[in-house]
Amino acid sequence: AEGTGVEMEVSFNANEYVQLNAGGAWLDTEVDDVGLDVCSTPDGSSCNGNRLPASPEYTASADLRLSYPIGDSMIYFVTEVIYSDSFYGSLANTAISQVDSWTEWNFRLGADIGDRFTVSLFVDNAFDEEHFDGIYDGTEDFGYSFGLGPARPQTWGADVRYRFGL
Repeated sequence: AEGTGVEMEVSFNANEYVQLNAGGAWLDTEVDDVGLDVCSTPDGSSCNGNRLPASPEYTASADLRLSYPIGDSMIYFVTEVIYSDSFYGSLANTAISQVDSWTEWNFRLGADIGDRFTVSLFVDNAFDEEHFDGIYDGTEDFGYSFGLGPARPQTWGADVRYRFGL
């Protein structure tokens, strides 16, 4: 396999209360010298020239953190967006093994209380985006083996953390 890619991340602190982080990646992969005994496409040709499995061409994420001190506590709100381009779950790059591109939003509201205690409320996949974030097509390995990794649905929760030690 051959691959070329670029990954970049930037952070911007507008002031002590506003922070923006963003990142993105581009990945170009190709399998080469794969024999028909390892992988063949539905039309019987080799998988040479196909993309590596689980390798989206583009991915990106960004988050915005707003915080404000109240006494010895820091109240904060974080919003995050994550994007993944489509990708395949097998070397054969078949349509059935393709995971469509997706975008997901997450939100968190919390407070750091003193140096050791944190409490927060969150919602992950806030807009209940139905998508797969993983897929496995083992047809060429095991006959008819296939597995899907559905993303978590909209999930609400709370975190309570206490840091021991230093």
